[in-house]
Amino acid sequence: MNPEPFTFAELALMAEGRQREEWSRWSEWFAMFANANRDSKQRPTPYLPREFNPFAEREAAKKFGKTESVKKIAELFGARKG
Repeated sequence: MNPEPFTFAELALMAEGRQREEWSRWSEWFAMFANANRDSKQRPTPYLPREFNPFAEREAAKKFGKTESVKKIAELFGARKG
């Protein structure tokens, strides 16, 4: 692929999309392998692909809605209301 017609931002988005797609595929394999070798007494629930995917949303990230997350970030940087 010739990168000349693309901007850096477009190339970065394409690279991230490729990484997400690859991690999605490999996390399925990792979960399948882990479940095949899982001791059901030590871990009664099966592994999920999102547990192996660094791009998957984590439960902590889901705790806050988008508005609350923006407010928290604004508070961290000392933004004031008004």
